[in-house]
Amino acid sequence: FVEWLVADGVYAAEDSRAVPARTSALDRAAAYDDECEAGGKDERKDEGQAPSDDDGEGSSSSEAEEQPRFLELEAAIDAAIGELGGAVMPKLNWSAPKDAVWLSTTGSVRCTNAEEVLLLLKASDAIAHDVCDAFHGCIDGGEQPADGGYHGEDIFLVLRRWHELRPAMHFRCFVRRRTIVGACQRDPSRFYPFLLESRVELGAALQQFVNETLAPHFELENVVADVYIQLANGARPTKCYLVDFNPAGGSTLPLMFEWEELGYDCSAQGGDSDAFDDTADKGDDDPDDDLSFELRLVEEEQLVRPGLRLGVPHDMA
Repeated sequence: FVEWLVADGVYAAEDSRAVPARTSALDRAAAYDDECEAGGKDERKDEGQAPSDDDGEGSSSSEAEEQPRFLELEAAIDAAIGELGGAVMPKLNWSAPKDAVWLSTTGSVRCTNAEEVLLLLKASDAIAHDVCDAFHGCIDGGEQPADGGYHGEDIFLVLRRWHELRPAMHFRCFVRRRTIVGACQRDPSRFYPFLLESRVELGAALQQFVNETLAPHFELENVVADVYIQLANGARPTKCYLVDFNPAGGSTLPLMFEWEELGYDCSAQGGDSDAFDDTADKGDDDPDDDLSFELRLVEEEQLVRPGLRLGVPHDMA
């Protein structure tokens, strides 16, 4: 399965549940005949031609049919999805296939069956990185796989119960030596005007969460945490939820920051406290801001950045 996951090409079978239902050649021919009978004349038959299905899909269909199927794994995934309420977000040990949402019919990583899960995993460069190059740059990562190899025995497929969350309330927090030094929108490709009015309250909620919940109980001093803020009816923060952890630097995106702004030395490896520059500007230069760190938000429509919903494969960029 892992070898198939990192092999070239992305295919979906004719009967795949991961894509909208497609009509077969026989279905199209039958529909054509019905239409001709209703119209009273078959122009192609008059010309001695038969309905053709030569639209360039033949080779792709045959290649898709030759792809291996993992029926036992698919059954296990479908069963797990059923136990988790019918919809999940898939990921491997570290990454979710968010870079493959361009291929999803819903524009998100929400999956309702095994074939949707496998299609997203197969199309994702982030997943390929997890499989082949997950420990690149780690000071304690041990031996790396040989060229063409992968971390097969260390890979786990994780299915998380799907929750409908407001993208505007998802934030990325940068924690340095157990102190939050910066935070920003998790999705910088959208402008949410109401966030600007609540900047201080949102920042205070994030800071309290890091200081009281995250820092005292997490082993590493330096980490990037994705946090979701729940709002009360009065649009005031009521509770924070930890969504995910990421290492500082490496393949983790700083989004609306640069690593240097946060004091991170990009030439260092491992993310320990020595990988930070104490002289770096923390960005807290707003005298009207009551926060001890900078919370960056998209402040106008013209400042949005490219997002996942605009994504295409690297070879098409």
